[in-house]
Amino acid sequence: MKCFANCLAVFFLAVWAQAFAVEAVSRADLNDIPPGQVIYNSVCATCHEAGVPRAPSQQMLSFVAPQAIYRALTEGVMQPMATSLSDEQKVAVVEYLTGKPLVLEGEPPLLRCEGEMAQFDYRQPPQSTGWGMTLGNTRE
Repeated sequence: MKCFANCLAVFFLAVWAQAFAVEAVSRADLNDIPPGQVIYNSVCATCHEAGVPRAPSQQMLSFVAPQAIYRALTEGVMQPMATSLSDEQKVAVVEYLTGKPLVLEGEPPLLRCEGEMAQFDYRQPPQSTGWGMTLGNTRE
């Protein structure tokens, strides 16, 4: 019950902080402070810098791929907390945290064998069986 109350309090704190995100960005001098930093400090830092369980710090987030953070904000666990942010603001936060530009690319192509390597002959025995190196499943 205590965990539920803590989670509920964190959620409401995040929602309350989001209400001021747009105002904070409009007041910031964008020449001096990156917009991603302003948004992170006003919306995200309340949990990510306060030691909230499962909320990695800014330093840890700097090691995460930009696409992974963006996906968390748009489709993942952070989606409810990022609802008040525009897509442009989400990208600004991602680029601020990672220090890298966000490149949205399609799904990576499937890796497939081509040509002669793509053929499989069911009549031939496998190259190895089980965990061993011989047909008897031994390492000799």
